[in-house]
Amino acid sequence: MLLNIRSGEVPLLIRKTAEEVAGAFFEMNRTDKFRQYAGTQRRFVRQCWKDHLPVAIDLLAALLDDKGRSEHEKNAIYDALIEFRERSQAGTPKLSVRSLQ
Repeated sequence: MLLNIRSGEVPLLIRKTAEEVAGAFFEMNRTDKFRQYAGTQRRFVRQCWKDHLPVAIDLLAALLDDKGRSEHEKNAIYDALIEFRERSQAGTPKLSVRSLQ
């Protein structure tokens, strides 16, 4: 799913959520080796936000079931998730289920 989409094609809502997840990941209790590799939080988020896309998508999808969310917010989340899926599926070749006999 994530292989066929460029950074600029990720809807802004999903990108910002992934950046927040990456920032929270950075703030967790990390080893010194991680801190040396990652550098600053800003640098880490800028370089690694794409690695946190699956978590961001799961979080946003869970918000669709939140009874405290307005319909406007749910519609924005839904639209972003659908747009992301469509963009990530574009150009994906269909796999053949031929037998190799």
